[in-house]
Amino acid sequence: MHNYLFSKSRELNQEQWMNLVDQYQVSGLTQAGFCVQNGLALSTFC
Repeated sequence: MHNYLFSKSRELNQEQWMNLVDQYQVSGLTQAGFCVQNGLALSTFC
């Protein structure tokens, strides 16, 4: 699993977002936990 640390997560392209969603789904983490682990703001991931 890649660990993405984006301070400006809105700059991700569609493919990168889809990859993050796929990683979230197999991670077993809550959305909040996944966002913390990957340096994402929960408000941009929901």
